Amino acid sequence: MTHPASITLAGLGASLLAMAACTPNANYALATEPYPVARATGPTLQIQAEPEGDQLRLENLTVHAFKAPRLWVNRRYVCDLADIAPGETVIVPLINLRDQWGQTPYPSTMFRLHAPTPIVLVEIDPGPDQPLLGLVVVEPPTEER
Repeated sequence: MTHPASITLAGLGASLLAMAACTPNANYALATEPYPVARATGPTLQIQAEPEGDQLRLENLTVHAFKAPRLWVNRRYVCDLADIAPGETVIVPLINLRDQWGQTPYPSTMFRLHAPTPIVLVEIDPGPDQPLLGLVVVEPPTEER
């Protein structure tokens, strides 16, 4: 015979899980400005951007350094980066990327509640008077079933 308290706890746990699935990932206090659509775009650089679970791995394969650039993802999410040296690899946690509503991209992790946000366009913003520079997005390996 099942104890009534265990049924109540199971129901409570299911309710909390359902409520967590409905909560948005927005933090309006961390909202940023919208993507600068009027800005010119420049060439694509030999900097690889590879999504890895809950982070984005940037590998600067150029001989150029970038002084405190901004990183734009999917023409929506943005974050400020530290200086990037030639040959340096930078790890950007996806939680650092925010959009104009304070939302973050959904990571590709095991215990996710939503489908992961595909990373299809990554750009570096070197400064307000310079064009946005494209990065090479490396597609993560697909899961075979």
